[in-house]
Amino acid sequence: MFNYEQVHLNSKHRLDKTYLDYLHSDFKEIGHSGNIITKNDLYFIELNTFDYEIIDFEYKSLSDNCRLSVYTLINYTTNRNSRRSLLWLWYDDDWKLYFHQGTPLN
Repeated sequence: MFNYEQVHLNSKHRLDKTYLDYLHSDFKEIGHSGNIITKNDLYFIELNTFDYEIIDFEYKSLSDNCRLSVYTLINYTTNRNSRRSLLWLWYDDDWKLYFHQGTPLN
């Protein structure tokens, strides 16, 4: 699961939109503003890129086709660190990000 998190956050993938391939069609994110963002929204939003480090990563299998990942994201670009939780579903022979929420730590 850690490798999937890195693909999701990778600056190159965020710029060329290939990260969208890792999102479930029903993907939802609750952003730091509290707004809900869907996969369709992300086709029209340019995501910021940043230097980061993932610490305290852990994941738990909730079922055969569902994983919960939690970790702390250290954002060296903005100095806005967050605790993140993500739900991944096994779908179409691969893990797809179904839900994401980041809670600011600063």
